Amino acid sequence: MTRFLRILRGLPGSGKSTFARLYEDAIVCSADDFFSRDGDYIFDADFLDTAHAACRAKARTAALTGAEIVIDNTNVRRADYAPYLQLAKNHDYTVLIHDLFDGGCDDETLAERNTHHVPLATIRRMRAKYEH
Repeated sequence: MTRFLRILRGLPGSGKSTFARLYEDAIVCSADDFFSRDGDYIFDADFLDTAHAACRAKARTAALTGAEIVIDNTNVRRADYAPYLQLAKNHDYTVLIHDLFDGGCDDETLAERNTHHVPLATIRRMRAKYEH
């Protein structure tokens, strides 16, 4: 049986989390989960590395169960999702990369659409360093 690890890529507001919800039976792993408490999202850049480590740990645990996995992060650079490629290789998963990039939106629209209030300046920086 083929097991899938889906890696979502895209700027904030591009539709990654909406896309992830299409896979109801999958374990969705997102660094954003680290910053969500009781329905509130409180981002602290000082903990970004910790958030991504928690996301990778959740994905590793899911891989041990053989569950379908969706990685719901921006994954702007190849290095951002390289650990998940290795995880898939180690656990015999087929990788599918879904690159939503900007979802057809300009930066101003992305700043309005994203649910975590990522500022326009940050979105512009992310777009500039996005590896297609």
